[in-house]
Amino acid sequence: MTARPALDDIRHMPVSDLIVLPAEQLARLRREARMACETAARLERWLDGVARIQGGA
Repeated sequence: MTARPALDDIRHMPVSDLIVLPAEQLARLRREARMACETAARLERWLDGVARIQGGA
């Protein structure tokens, strides 16, 4: 198990490995996941705008 797993790492980690992570690590991962969602939402809005300019979807 990685000492400081990244979001990509935890996709494939068993729950038993996640349970033993310190609370600080879980909090960090939750913050990173929230930031990734916010970034993806901004990108989606930007792409939607580009598609509207093109006259598409």
